Amino acid sequence: MTTILIPIPRTEEAASFVDRVARYLPDNYEVTGILPVDPGAYGEGPSVIVTGEDYAGWTAEDYVLPRLASGLIIGRVSDVNYLPQGVES
Repeated sequence: MTTILIPIPRTEEAASFVDRVARYLPDNYEVTGILPVDPGAYGEGPSVIVTGEDYAGWTAEDYVLPRLASGLIIGRVSDVNYLPQGVES
């Protein structure tokens, strides 16, 4: 399981930003929540949590992050998996 954190810009509402992020994700990745405070983000604001499995070249580093960047959405792969309570990797 790969986790990507994407800081929510202060100029956007969380719900509309989550919808915009979801449109750029391949089928093997999904938005799984919002992290209220992202300790690795500038300004420590909230971040969108995206999780998924790398499959057949659809990797976070080589496909998902560049695809998000094409929509001016900048994220990073997290060392920690932020899964909803009760969900196992």
